Amino acid sequence: MKITPTIRKKVHSLQQRKGKVYHLSHNDLDGLSPIALSLEAFPNVEYKAVGNHEVDKEVIVLLEKMQEDDLLILTDISPSAKVAETIEVAVIAKLDVLMFDHHLSAIELNNYDWAEVAVMANQRFACGTSLYADFLMKIGVLSHLSMQSLEQFVENVRSWDTWDWKREGNVEPQRLNNLFYLIGFSAYLELVRHMIKQKRFVFTKEFELLLKIEEKRIYHYLRERNRYAQEIKVDGKHVAVVICEQYHSEVGHFIAETRDYLDYVVLINLTKGTLSFRSKDDKLPVVDIAKRFGGGGHPHAAGCAITDENIQQYVKPALNTLNLIA
Repeated sequence: MKITPTIRKKVHSLQQRKGKVYHLSHNDLDGLSPIALSLEAFPNVEYKAVGNHEVDKEVIVLLEKMQEDDLLILTDISPSAKVAETIEVAVIAKLDVLMFDHHLSAIELNNYDWAEVAVMANQRFACGTSLYADFLMKIGVLSHLSMQSLEQFVENVRSWDTWDWKREGNVEPQRLNNLFYLIGFSAYLELVRHMIKQKRFVFTKEFELLLKIEEKRIYHYLRERNRYAQEIKVDGKHVAVVICEQYHSEVGHFIAETRDYLDYVVLINLTKGTLSFRSKDDKLPVVDIAKRFGGGGHPHAAGCAITDENIQQYVKPALNTLNLIA
């Protein structure tokens, strides 16, 4: 995204409390982390973290609330093509919107000046947090923070979200994600804002103890979900299906690695009404499957809302293997 004089003027105005920042982001680690940066960069921020299937509705609500002095920021999420056109109309009508996303399924939104979608940046896989942090650092609104701590934090989020931590054997990004799930959204935002002001991004002894306890619990959870995963055939592909309410990436990769003959794994989150798809790096791109159901994501990690069609394709066959339905 080209940082124009207009963007710089808008940022300066927002720092002087002339307008509000509405920040809409994804509800995972890479979605909440940019919100922490916004809270440090701007004095008047209203934020919300949502699932991918909620993005369009929330964008429309925020566009209707915005005044000319406000700014809408989208990170780690992308609107549908239809709502993107609505945003463009609003931008032409003098509303300001910026979007930072890294999902391949959103790449066509680069046709709009207000959107930056990049799968790769600085010769590495990008994430919503890294793209947004680069933008904020270029316009100089994070200069009050420790650059060493900030860079450590952003790299941990990027490495976690792109799964580079697994390929590189670095457990710190995984531990940050574990802590995010353990303490919840609000506490996570407070923790991050505190830690990026310190010289180094390190956990306290109290958090280290919490993490050790949580890591043991997660290991047992992964083994349990793997035990209950039901295998079915879908379009000639070998698929494992399991109900999973948390740690979707870890569960998906654990099952895929444990049962390396699988083509992909489907994780059902009944609480959020979503399906997550995971495959190993040498398997088929599950983002193509998620797109069929109105979802999106990455080649080997994608998701969508539960629909009648994917219930028929995945949920009912999995239940049949347990003899739970006729």
